[in-house]
Amino acid sequence: FLFVIYHLPQDIPEFKEHLQYAFDLKKSSTVDRKTKVMSGAQLRSELFKPEREENQNTDELVKKMAKVAAECILKEMHDRKKHTWEHLDSQNGPLSMKHVTDEMHQAGLGKFAVNDVAERPFGALTQQMEAFVTLVGMNASAVGQARINGDFYRVETELQKKKKEDADETQSPQNGTVIDLPPQLLKTVIEFALSKTKQVRKKEQLALRNQQEKRAQRLELMKKAGYEKATQHLIDCLYYHDMYYSERRLRSAAAVDEMLGQLKSKTAKLDEIKEQIRIRVLGLGWEDLHHPWSRDGKEYSVDILADWLKNKIIPEEDKRPIPEKPPVKRLERKALPVLGTLSADVAKLNVMSEEKEQEIRDKATEMRDERELDVNDDNHAISSLYRSDEIK
Repeated sequence: FLFVIYHLPQDIPEFKEHLQYAFDLKKSSTVDRKTKVMSGAQLRSELFKPEREENQNTDELVKKMAKVAAECILKEMHDRKKHTWEHLDSQNGPLSMKHVTDEMHQAGLGKFAVNDVAERPFGALTQQMEAFVTLVGMNASAVGQARINGDFYRVETELQKKKKEDADETQSPQNGTVIDLPPQLLKTVIEFALSKTKQVRKKEQLALRNQQEKRAQRLELMKKAGYEKATQHLIDCLYYHDMYYSERRLRSAAAVDEMLGQLKSKTAKLDEIKEQIRIRVLGLGWEDLHHPWSRDGKEYSVDILADWLKNKIIPEEDKRPIPEKPPVKRLERKALPVLGTLSADVAKLNVMSEEKEQEIRDKATEMRDERELDVNDDNHAISSLYRSDEIK
């Protein structure tokens, strides 16, 4: 900020003139709309030399907050996973000014460096709706678009507003499209528009309703797909939960070493270690104890996964309560801090979530039982059936 208001203007006279206007000349209406003040000058003065007691009292706190905010902003801007660092000289970014050639600089002169053209219609819409609070969005957007297009532009009126030296003599001024229409044609256009108003509004409302319905259907399909995925996931978890209480589970580090000694191939050892980890992670819901199978395309070795199983997972069996049934993987809302008492709507959503959880559990149990009736179903071959994205 200091660089912008003190150093940059020295190199750009036009920007210096703009800052002088914004901070020393421009006046804005107060909240009560009764008086006008130089808000820019007051803001700058209060920022560096606060006179209000409340601002003086927060001086030290603001300094601490500014330091923390600056550190966070720099960390974000220097993050190589984002594109901002590419524009920074300090990071030797490929798009920074130090890499801009004279040819590139000349080619960029006069071009838009911001998205004002795209944002202008939204600004016009906002201005209309703030100025005329009872105006509906459709009409407000039409007024803003007409202004942007200059449909009602009158050369005579604009020339009276402008100073003579501000007029662009290189262009021949033209009236807006509506102003240049012959009176009879303009009258015909207005009457035609009025006659079609109800029809157009009805068509637009129908299109909007169809869009909302399709969006609701898409969300419902996504939710249904999520529940189906959760059901299939729970079936596999039920198998692994059963395996935890069977002879299939290796109960000690010694048992793990003995098993590895009996298996000959590396593939067989990896499959067995992964299976033992799944029994706890999926069957008991201990997702915090999961270990990834690979990193950067390279598989973890048998020794690393076996060490994790023996020294991290198995000891937890003596520390944690063993759940009577595996947890249901649900479509959950983002966990946020709670201040005060939960609203009735949130409580209702929680009840609905619990009911859906029980529905998923019942459905998964039913499907698991149906599978067990199939003579080709093998509980102990679950590793060939299960390859969850979350446990890869």
